[in-house]
Order: sequence, then C-alpha cells, then structure tokens
Amino acid sequence: MKIFILIQFLLLNILNSLISQSIHVNDNCESAILINNGYEFNKDISLTGLDANECNYGEIVNGVWFRYVGKGRILNLDYHNQFTASHSFYKGNCDSLICISKNQNSVFINDGEEIFILVYQNPSNNYFEKTKVTFKEYDVSQYDNCASTPVIDCDTTFNIETITLSYDNLIPQCGSEQKYFWLKILGDGSLKNINITNPNTSFSYTFSLYYSESGCDVNRCVNLNFNNSFTFNS
Repeated sequence: MKIFILIQFLLLNILNSLISQSIHVNDNCESAILINNGYEFNKDISLTGLDANECNYGEIVNGVWFRYVGKGRILNLDYHNQFTASHSFYKGNCDSLICISKNQNSVFINDGEEIFILVYQNPSNNYFEKTKVTFKEYDVSQYDNCASTPVIDCDTTFNIETITLSYDNLIPQCGSEQKYFWLKILGDGSLKNINITNPNTSFSYTFSLYYSESGCDVNRCVNLNFNNSFTFNS
C-alpha cells in the first residue's frame, strides 16, 4: 500500500506539473498580453492550447497571443537566431480576426491601430524547448515609401537599415509583397547607374524602375532586374 501511495503521489505531481506548464496567461486571443517596446517572452509553448492559425489555412498550432497598439513605427520580432517558433499578425477583434501577414519578421502599424500576434511552435520543433522572442520598435526609414524618399544626386553614398523598412505591395508586374526601399532620381537625359552592396549577405536585390510625371500616385513599372547594379537612361 505504501508503494502504491508513493507512486500515486509522484504521478499526481508530474501531472500537475504538466498542467501548470500548459496554462499561460495569454493562451488565447481574449487574454493576449499587451506588449511594448523591448518586451521579452521566454517560455516553453509546446503545451499551450490549440489555435487555428487563419494566416495559414486554419492550421492547428500550439501558440500564445500578444496585442500591440501601433505608434506609427515598425514592430519587429527577434527570435535570437532560434527556429523554435513562427508568428502571424492579425487585425480586427478576437471574434473576427483578419490576417495581415505571416512569418514576416516586421510590420508597420499605424498610430493607434491595435493588432494581435500569434506566436506558435513550429511543427518540426522538438517539444519542451523554450521560445525566446523580443518585441522591438523602430522608426520608419525615409526611404521606406515613394512620398518620403529624398531626391538623390550622382556620387551619393548612403546606408539603409533594412529593419527600418516595412513590407510593400507593388503593382503586379513589379513583384509581390517584399521589403522595398525607394530612391528618387530626377532625369536629365544621361545614363545612370545604381550599385547596392550588403556586407552581411550575398543576396541579390530586385530593382523595380518606376516612371512618373505626376508624383507617386501615378506611376508604372518599366523594368525589372535581379542584379546588385542597375544602369538605365534617365
């Protein structure tokens, strides 16, 4: 009898431990944690409740929820080079969530706009590993959109931090949703060359040349190139 009681006691403790791990304050959308710049989450999410990730065709995942009120800045999720989890951005309310984007590490949120973030365990990840993610805010680069980008002159060199760029939806013939930065050049009939390098990667850049005589609202894509340098006649 003593052995049975001891085993029963141990099993109950193990069960209670597992149950306690599965209970997160932000286990569902309604109890999402309000986050601010610098908020860090570092817990095991493998035993959380199941959620339907509508950003990925309703895939059932183990996840936790966060909410964020925009400040007209870019919100970035930093996983510290871990690959244990992914995320989806939503707008709306918990009863009718609308997918904004999935797996993009950053998103621009208008001032006062509320969004929800589902951080979920990757299906291929081993269980009982902690997911560490830090939420960071960044000011938007002046090169982030057509309206704010400055006119550049020849022999100009400048640096652009890609983390300060939001994702843009370009017109169909110029590509899909990606991180883009804009350069504004005034034509003078001469040959122009743009050269872009990234010391941290070997990836190529996509160049989309827009022609406009009436500003950023009316333009058309006239060329597409996948090299790190681009020459065109202005």
